[in-house]
Amino acid sequence: MKSFLGSGDVVRFCIRGIERRKIFINDRDREDMRKRPAKLLPETQTACYAWVLIPNYEASMSPGRSSAFQRVHNRLCSFGS
Repeated sequence: MKSFLGSGDVVRFCIRGIERRKIFINDRDREDMRKRPAKLLPETQTACYAWVLIPNYEASMSPGRSSAFQRVHNRLCSFGS
């Protein structure tokens, strides 16, 4: 897939609960999600400018040229990461 992003562009990735439902099963699940970027971002040498985590929404922003960030976000949102 060809990227149409410029060098100064910022990309936003997000997940939302369907019909505004919570995206976490319980507090343990939320805490696990909260800790994942601390491991994944340094491991993949990926920048993250902003990250928000609320009960029914998660979003993060990264440099547009960071092609690895989509893979990082997929790992961030998957079980067993």
